[in-house]
Amino acid sequence: MTALTLEPEDPHKPSRARTMIIGITGDELLTNKKHADQMQSWDDRQQAVREYLSAILDFTTPSEASRRIERFSNPGPNGQAIHEEFGADFLVKYVEISDPFGPTITDESISALIVSGETRSGGKAVNDKRTAKGWSALDVLEVDVLDAEDNEETGDVESPQNDQNFLGKISSTAIRQRLSAKSQT
Repeated sequence: MTALTLEPEDPHKPSRARTMIIGITGDELLTNKKHADQMQSWDDRQQAVREYLSAILDFTTPSEASRRIERFSNPGPNGQAIHEEFGADFLVKYVEISDPFGPTITDESISALIVSGETRSGGKAVNDKRTAKGWSALDVLEVDVLDAEDNEETGDVESPQNDQNFLGKISSTAIRQRLSAKSQT
């Protein structure tokens, strides 16, 4: 759904490449998380996001695919990144976040930020930093975090909306806690 936040092309303006930046928290920022042993590496998480986006953004057959992927590993904030071109007019940048702000305070061209309820205060902090620099505030869009549960007897995935005990959303900490409990049984 995040990809749907892209601005549609304006037929009255010259065509320009559109960019979506996806910040993925770096491993170093996750070491103090509860159940950190259940965290995937940055590379694994980036690959999972890439596969998901490819499934919803790329409508070409593998033989038609004209994607170019480039890896960057530079010193400093936002130094590790992977750029993937989907055709000539769309670029996805997967950026490792090494501080609470990521590229939102180093790249003035960013115009929107998608947060969850857990990270809502981060959106305000980002905009405070940007306005202190004289930059435009970002449009902050909040999405709910939902999870489906595995039915251990059938192996099916149950919709959380059908589960009377589901509380509306589940945090990443709760997901890691469930994974940790499953791995100990």
